[in-house]
Amino acid sequence: MTPPNFAYPPTKDTLADARRSMDATRVSMRALTKRIDAAEAALAQMVRESKVAIQEMLIEKRTLEERAMTTLAYLSPMRRLPLELLREIFLWCFKSHPCSAWVLASVCASWRRVALKIPVIWSKVSNFIFTTLNFKRASTCGLVPPRIFSRGRVGRVVPLRM
Repeated sequence: MTPPNFAYPPTKDTLADARRSMDATRVSMRALTKRIDAAEAALAQMVRESKVAIQEMLIEKRTLEERAMTTLAYLSPMRRLPLELLREIFLWCFKSHPCSAWVLASVCASWRRVALKIPVIWSKVSNFIFTTLNFKRASTCGLVPPRIFSRGRVGRVVPLRM
Protein backbone atom coordinates (compact mmCIF):
# COMPACT_ATOMS: atom_id res chain seq x y z
CA MET A 1 0.00 0.00 0.00
CA THR A 2 1.29 3.40 -0.90
CA PRO A 3 1.03 6.25 1.57
CA PRO A 4 -1.69 8.81 0.76
CA ASN A 5 -0.67 11.92 -1.12
CA PHE A 6 -2.34 14.86 0.60
CA ALA A 7 -2.46 18.31 -0.94
CA TYR A 8 -1.02 21.26 0.90
CA PRO A 9 -2.61 23.37 2.36
CA PRO A 10 -5.46 21.15 3.59
CA THR A 11 -8.93 22.02 2.43
CA LYS A 12 -12.32 20.81 3.64
CA ASP A 13 -12.48 18.23 0.88
CA THR A 14 -8.95 16.93 1.41
CA LEU A 15 -9.50 16.76 5.18
CA ALA A 16 -12.70 14.76 4.61
CA ASP A 17 -10.80 12.44 2.25
CA ALA A 18 -8.02 12.07 4.85
CA ARG A 19 -10.59 11.16 7.56
CA ARG A 20 -12.22 8.54 5.30
CA SER A 21 -8.77 7.18 4.45
CA MET A 22 -7.90 7.07 8.16
CA ASP A 23 -11.14 5.19 8.98
CA ALA A 24 -10.50 2.66 6.20
CA THR A 25 -6.91 2.22 7.39
CA ARG A 26 -8.08 1.59 10.99
CA VAL A 27 -10.65 -0.96 9.81
CA SER A 28 -7.96 -2.72 7.76
CA MET A 29 -5.56 -2.63 10.72
CA ARG A 30 -8.18 -4.17 13.06
CA ALA A 31 -8.93 -6.92 10.54
CA LEU A 32 -5.24 -7.59 10.03
CA THR A 33 -4.63 -7.62 13.81
CA LYS A 34 -7.40 -10.21 14.22
CA ARG A 35 -5.86 -12.39 11.48
CA ILE A 36 -2.41 -12.07 13.12
CA ASP A 37 -3.84 -12.99 16.54
CA ALA A 38 -5.63 -16.00 15.05
CA ALA A 39 -2.45 -17.13 13.26
CA GLU A 40 -0.40 -16.73 16.46
CA ALA A 41 -2.98 -18.69 18.46
CA ALA A 42 -2.97 -21.46 15.85
CA LEU A 43 0.83 -21.49 15.91
CA ALA A 44 0.89 -21.64 19.72
CA GLN A 45 -1.57 -24.56 19.63
CA MET A 46 0.59 -26.37 17.06
CA VAL A 47 3.67 -25.79 19.23
CA ARG A 48 1.89 -27.19 22.32
CA GLU A 49 0.68 -30.23 20.40
CA SER A 50 4.14 -30.74 18.90
CA LYS A 51 5.80 -30.54 22.32
CA VAL A 52 3.39 -33.14 23.69
CA ALA A 53 4.04 -35.38 20.68
CA ILE A 54 7.81 -34.95 21.08
CA GLN A 55 7.62 -35.83 24.78
CA GLU A 56 5.65 -38.99 23.96
CA MET A 57 8.21 -39.92 21.30
CA LEU A 58 11.09 -39.32 23.73
CA ILE A 59 9.45 -41.60 26.31
CA GLU A 60 8.96 -44.26 23.65
CA LYS A 61 12.59 -43.82 22.52
CA ARG A 62 13.85 -44.28 26.10
CA THR A 63 11.76 -47.42 26.43
CA LEU A 64 13.18 -48.78 23.18
CA GLU A 65 16.73 -47.88 24.23
CA GLU A 66 16.25 -49.71 27.54
CA ARG A 67 14.84 -52.71 25.68
CA ALA A 68 17.81 -52.63 23.28
CA MET A 69 20.32 -52.43 26.16
CA THR A 70 18.62 -55.30 28.00
CA THR A 71 18.58 -57.40 24.83
CA LEU A 72 22.20 -56.52 24.09
CA ALA A 73 23.21 -57.53 27.61
CA TYR A 74 21.29 -60.79 27.22
CA LEU A 75 23.06 -61.52 23.91
CA SER A 76 26.48 -60.88 25.45
CA PRO A 77 28.86 -63.84 25.17
CA MET A 78 29.59 -63.51 28.91
CA ARG A 79 26.04 -64.69 29.61
CA ARG A 80 26.78 -67.98 27.87
CA LEU A 81 30.00 -68.53 29.82
CA PRO A 82 29.50 -71.47 32.21
CA LEU A 83 29.70 -70.47 35.87
CA GLU A 84 32.44 -73.06 36.45
CA LEU A 85 34.62 -71.30 33.86
CA LEU A 86 33.85 -67.90 35.37
CA ARG A 87 34.83 -69.34 38.76
CA GLU A 88 38.17 -70.47 37.31
CA ILE A 89 38.77 -67.02 35.82
CA PHE A 90 38.07 -65.48 39.23
CA LEU A 91 40.58 -67.84 40.83
CA TRP A 92 43.22 -66.92 38.22
CA CYS A 93 42.58 -63.25 38.93
CA PHE A 94 42.99 -63.97 42.64
CA LYS A 95 46.35 -65.66 42.05
CA SER A 96 47.76 -62.67 40.16
CA HIS A 97 45.90 -59.95 42.13
CA PRO A 98 44.99 -61.17 45.63
CA CYS A 99 42.56 -58.32 46.30
CA SER A 100 40.64 -58.66 43.02
CA ALA A 101 37.51 -59.96 44.77
CA TRP A 102 36.38 -56.41 45.48
CA VAL A 103 36.54 -55.46 41.82
CA LEU A 104 35.04 -58.70 40.51
CA ALA A 105 32.12 -58.53 42.92
CA SER A 106 31.29 -54.98 41.86
CA VAL A 107 30.89 -55.71 38.13
CA CYS A 108 27.30 -56.99 38.21
CA ALA A 109 24.89 -58.97 40.36
CA SER A 110 25.65 -62.33 38.75
CA TRP A 111 29.41 -61.84 39.18
CA ARG A 112 28.81 -60.81 42.79
CA ARG A 113 26.89 -64.04 43.41
CA VAL A 114 29.72 -66.09 41.88
CA ALA A 115 32.40 -64.17 43.80
CA LEU A 116 30.56 -64.59 47.10
CA LYS A 117 30.46 -68.35 46.56
CA ILE A 118 34.27 -68.53 46.29
CA PRO A 119 35.53 -67.98 49.86
CA VAL A 120 39.20 -68.30 48.92
CA ILE A 121 39.20 -65.05 46.88
CA TRP A 122 38.01 -63.22 50.00
CA SER A 123 40.80 -64.70 52.13
CA LYS A 124 43.27 -61.87 51.42
CA VAL A 125 42.37 -58.30 52.24
CA SER A 126 44.64 -55.45 51.34
CA ASN A 127 45.68 -53.30 54.25
CA PHE A 128 45.46 -50.34 51.85
CA ILE A 129 41.68 -50.59 51.60
CA PHE A 130 41.05 -50.34 55.32
CA THR A 131 43.78 -47.85 56.18
CA THR A 132 43.10 -45.26 53.48
CA LEU A 133 39.31 -45.60 53.33
CA ASN A 134 36.97 -45.98 56.23
CA PHE A 135 34.61 -48.96 56.07
CA LYS A 136 31.48 -46.90 55.34
CA ARG A 137 33.12 -45.12 52.40
CA ALA A 138 34.55 -48.40 51.11
CA SER A 139 31.11 -50.02 51.14
CA THR A 140 29.43 -47.06 49.41
CA CYS A 141 32.14 -46.97 46.72
CA GLY A 142 31.47 -50.60 45.91
CA LEU A 143 34.84 -51.74 47.22
CA VAL A 144 33.22 -53.74 50.00
CA PRO A 145 30.06 -55.59 49.01
CA PRO A 146 27.72 -54.82 51.95
CA ARG A 147 26.19 -58.30 51.94
CA ILE A 148 29.53 -59.90 52.72
CA PHE A 149 29.49 -58.53 56.23
CA SER A 150 25.74 -58.68 56.82
CA ARG A 151 25.38 -62.38 55.95
CA GLY A 152 27.23 -65.38 57.20
CA ARG A 153 29.92 -66.90 55.03
CA VAL A 154 28.79 -69.05 52.14
CA GLY A 155 30.68 -72.31 51.67
CA ARG A 156 33.74 -73.53 53.52
CA VAL A 157 35.72 -71.40 55.94
CA VAL A 158 39.01 -70.04 54.66
CA PRO A 159 41.55 -68.28 56.90
CA LEU A 160 41.76 -64.55 56.36
CA ARG A 161 45.22 -63.14 55.55
CA MET A 162 46.02 -59.44 55.62
